[in-house]
Amino acid sequence: MRKLLVILSVLLSTQINAQTTDTTIVLDDVVISATRSEISLEDSPVPTEVIGKKEIEKLNLITMEDLLQAKGIQVAPMKSGGFQLRGLSSEYVLVMIDGVPIAGRESGALDLSNINLSNVERVEIVKGSMSSLWGNHAIGGVVNIITQKGGEPSLQLNTQYGTNNTSLVGLNGGFTKGKFSNLSKVSFQNSDGFDADPNTYGQTVLPNSLVNISNTSRYSDGVNTFSLGATYFKKDSKGETVTETNTAGQLIETTEENTSDNLILDLNYKRVFGKYVSEIKLSNSSFSNSNKASFEFFGQDVERLDESTQNIFQPEMINSYNWNEKNQTTLGFGMRDYTYDTERYGGERELGSSFGYLQHYLNLGKLNIVAGGRFDKYNEFGSNFSPKVSAKYDIGKFSFNASVGSGFRVPDFRTMYLTLGGYTQGFYVLGSELIEDEINFYQANNQIAFLTYDISDINSLSSETSVSYDFGVSYKLNQRSKIGLNIFQTNTTDLIESVFVGSFINQTALFGYTNINDATFTGVEFEALYQKGGLRIDSSYQYLETEALKADGTEFFLGERPKHLTNLSASYTTSKKYSFVLNGTHKSEYFFRDIDGGGTQDENEFIPQHTLLNGIVTKQFGKYTIGVGSNNLLNFTNSEFLKFQNGRTVFGKLTYKF
Repeated sequence: MRKLLVILSVLLSTQINAQTTDTTIVLDDVVISATRSEISLEDSPVPTEVIGKKEIEKLNLITMEDLLQAKGIQVAPMKSGGFQLRGLSSEYVLVMIDGVPIAGRESGALDLSNINLSNVERVEIVKGSMSSLWGNHAIGGVVNIITQKGGEPSLQLNTQYGTNNTSLVGLNGGFTKGKFSNLSKVSFQNSDGFDADPNTYGQTVLPNSLVNISNTSRYSDGVNTFSLGATYFKKDSKGETVTETNTAGQLIETTEENTSDNLILDLNYKRVFGKYVSEIKLSNSSFSNSNKASFEFFGQDVERLDESTQNIFQPEMINSYNWNEKNQTTLGFGMRDYTYDTERYGGERELGSSFGYLQHYLNLGKLNIVAGGRFDKYNEFGSNFSPKVSAKYDIGKFSFNASVGSGFRVPDFRTMYLTLGGYTQGFYVLGSELIEDEINFYQANNQIAFLTYDISDINSLSSETSVSYDFGVSYKLNQRSKIGLNIFQTNTTDLIESVFVGSFINQTALFGYTNINDATFTGVEFEALYQKGGLRIDSSYQYLETEALKADGTEFFLGERPKHLTNLSASYTTSKKYSFVLNGTHKSEYFFRDIDGGGTQDENEFIPQHTLLNGIVTKQFGKYTIGVGSNNLLNFTNSEFLKFQNGRTVFGKLTYKF
């Protein structure tokens, strides 16, 4: 961390005589995720962070996983792509592309390394409960990936090559003819993967390839707008690794093959009737996954095949009425049909819901108020109403904002129906709808050594609910720089967590799910943006306290949540179009998880404090831009807990704009 601060202090003391267009961040960017309608970032009373295309390119952010890690949001690089926002894990954050929920949550999280950012206009991260607009999965906030919609004719080639034989080739192109515009993207990524633990057979991350293809077509005559977006990404991996599959929990040498496909279709029709705007949005997000593992078990060749499909179909109508320049009402309604088909969940499962929401935005000059709520009705879990009120008050260069809102999340297919592992495989994970019958069966056959939970605590799940509070103050240094402080708290009830349930007599561990009685996430965020000439310094700090209690009043220790999280990013562009970028994230020591099921925080269950530091230098030559860089400059690794954190890597890149 000291090295990072020294470098930043040197940059801050540099005399600047540079062009500013490449690094400038305008404070009045327009956002839509916070209110479901276009609003200036400066006017929005809801805490929102916008990462624009310029910043994505400057930091060399290739995938959404890169972006979350660069912003300090991703805490523990995991195979499942898990992350957390204000202490709430990714199960509580709704991730979308152009407002369409992405199917493909495995183990509760999306693998965001699949999503290439080359055609992304900006990423909006809205913090705090957003169930009042977006419904399920939005207790912790929303991440909305906004793609480019066309404009000036363009064609750009991107190439990159680096450590582990990692390569990227991408081509973006767009054109406009009259009232019609089209934007297309295709990218190919390949990597030999890497091995975080050379003492273990095979590789931690297998050799893999990734294809991203997208196209957005748009027609607009000023009154009517039609658009059709299609996004497809496919990931393949194959190689030698290990798996825990025997009764003693030992590692078995395995050949593994994985394939996953995502297809997102988004059809929109928008019409303007004077002050009234109506939009019909029809979307479908599908995901398929195939995992094949081959290994030898007690002298026998074994092949396991796990296949699954997911689909989210959502028709929706969004209506906005602009009463005047200071009043806007938004009304929306629709339905969501979510299906999941896999043997692990006992075949096809379905979760259907209908919803409606109403919101009003009131601008009183110095005071902006957003108030509204959403009603969701589920076939299996009944109905839920989620209200929220947010306000922002400006006093000169100072502004104050406050929000209070409720959220919810219904139990998902995994927590209800999962069957993973088995009695003879070292571990056994069961959903709440299945675990009672399994325990009764094995108890009748005298195979259960002990249980740590009563069956009544693990055989049914309630919907999670929350109330979030947010208060902040910010000071605008100038039109390009500001500082801010936010205090937040989220109180959750019936938080769903995976727990160690007991053990079989052959030492196979049994895991299940239960509702934690209460959990509280409290913290302080400090953010600062400084821009002068060609220099930009972007920093943030989060202090987080968490507390969770079981139904019996005993404490449950939440893992993977550092108390101190600091992010510093610096970029400097010279008049000769050299660009120097440094980005660092520092995390204090934090509890990983209760590995032995003892209900305590043991010393060997903590991840040490560490800093992840990335840097890149680029130079523009007319239509060409070349660059060299390195990720994880300090070479931090942790093979015990953070197995998917790669060591130091280097790369070179070339971009050509036709």
